[in-house]
Amino acid sequence: MIIFLFGAGASFGSGQVDPCPPPLGYNLYPALKRLYPTTWGSFNSDLQSKFVDNFENGMADLISYNSHTVAPLMQQMAIFFSRFGLAKSSNNLYRKLFNTLKIENLITNTIISTINYECICEIAATIEGLNIEYFGDIGSNNAKIWKIHGSCNFKLQGLNATRGVSFSHGVSFGGGLEFINPSEVAKTYKGNTALYPSMCLYAKDKPLAIAPNVIKHYQNEWSDKVKIADKIFVIGVRPLAEDKHIWQPIADSTAILYFIGNKVEFDDWTSINRIKNNNIYLGKYWSDHELEIYSELKTKP
Repeated sequence: MIIFLFGAGASFGSGQVDPCPPPLGYNLYPALKRLYPTTWGSFNSDLQSKFVDNFENGMADLISYNSHTVAPLMQQMAIFFSRFGLAKSSNNLYRKLFNTLKIENLITNTIISTINYECICEIAATIEGLNIEYFGDIGSNNAKIWKIHGSCNFKLQGLNATRGVSFSHGVSFGGGLEFINPSEVAKTYKGNTALYPSMCLYAKDKPLAIAPNVIKHYQNEWSDKVKIADKIFVIGVRPLAEDKHIWQPIADSTAILYFIGNKVEFDDWTSINRIKNNNIYLGKYWSDHELEIYSELKTKP
């Protein structure tokens, strides 16, 4: 089994994206502030500084001192991420990857996982003629997309709280998920609902209020699959030990681990957590090493 794990760095460096590549973490707050000046841009200077310095710290403060504002802000964040897409003519690495997986007959044995909220990965698969199967299992001929932090298009199914309802951190809404088209996100969350999509808050421990049991279930299943994978490709995700739901399963896996990102961070993490395993640093940027990835995909573990 082959598992890919993509983060913000992957989508940012994936090539042509409409209207532009989604921002990396340090540029997320400026982008939200610019787009939503009366909400994201209305924080006091101290809170704005925290968001600029470290988005997770800013969100932690917001949760602690003004958590009833989180839901409408997350609606806007969802709309922001839903606008990123691909034209059919886009020269994009996600498209090239799915095309290679098809050509090499590796679709059935590959899981594509991501911690991103946008839907560039799915759109790329669709352009390449694949059907999307969220949280699909090995053996399926569909593109199996596991969004382990939720997604801008993951809507709570069968339950609503009308606009005007306010809820604070600690309140959660259970139920199933409905996977809507990214083009429907803006209309949905500008409408008469106080809820936001099932998206983990961009804060320490990645708290989740919308369908938390569903996402947690799939995080646990993803962890089990990682532990028995043959190859794991991590692209654009920082190896932070504190994100145990991601990095502990990878540490416990005997798979060959391929990494694209910061070499110092990768070496520091593997020197502690994967001393006896096969760890391969490919390079800093996906675009510079796509051919190596395709080559490694073809080799037997």
